[in-house]
Amino acid sequence: MMIPRKYPAKLLLFGEYTVLNGGAALAMPYPKYSGYWRYLKDGESSPYLLQPFIHYLQNSIFPQGELDIAAFAKDVADGLIFDSTIPLGYGAGSSGSLCAGVWGRYGRGAEDIAALQANFVIMESFFHGQSSGLDPLVSYLNRPILQTSHGVSVLESFPIPKGIEVYDSGMSRSTAPLVEWYHQELTQNPTFKNQIFNFLLAQNAKAITAVVEQDSLALKKAFKAISQWQYENFKPLIPDSVQKAWSQAEKQSRYFKLCGAGGGGFFLIL
Repeated sequence: MMIPRKYPAKLLLFGEYTVLNGGAALAMPYPKYSGYWRYLKDGESSPYLLQPFIHYLQNSIFPQGELDIAAFAKDVADGLIFDSTIPLGYGAGSSGSLCAGVWGRYGRGAEDIAALQANFVIMESFFHGQSSGLDPLVSYLNRPILQTSHGVSVLESFPIPKGIEVYDSGMSRSTAPLVEWYHQELTQNPTFKNQIFNFLLAQNAKAITAVVEQDSLALKKAFKAISQWQYENFKPLIPDSVQKAWSQAEKQSRYFKLCGAGGGGFFLIL
């Protein structure tokens, strides 16, 4: 019996929010959670409402023959489901995993990075209104992805850097209002904007370089700087319970930071 392919969750290690302003971002697979295709068993109901997604794809502008949407619709009607352990509303790429799974099973187009990302942008925009396509790309390729102002690069696989832990806030969140708060601060708070462009972008870039070069000392220095800045300036993005854990951890030389949009879901600790 063939083991179905799994499409992993993803973690955004560095680049949250600053990637919206042209900064670098580093995302990697998180195989602790994943999704895969299977058929419903007797008495089961589908955990995902795939029909609205199929309807969206049927009305999307895909290049001719790129995606076999008719086969996807038929299989779902016959009881195919996407079984996922990725928590929803955690910033862990649950919709990205699903999009990767759809392409893995029904994609018929080119497999170069630019073409894949372009198709993933179309697919995942159903869930977010606007998507970069990076989450599905990480899940589909099962490789770390580095985005810079020069484009997207696929890196060799590596584990989560030593010392970094994933912290579960125990609550889900919606990304849109968090991003709206960030854009409002940028436009209305000159000090905030100045620190984003003259401090946070640079620290994220240093942290990413440290991860890629496996420089643990440089990583700790950059991670600590990001942590302290986010705690002071991203308070609306940090739930009260996480703020408390964040402040207590620093007394023990352990440092929190956002893992994506914040507001809930996963955070990171070094």
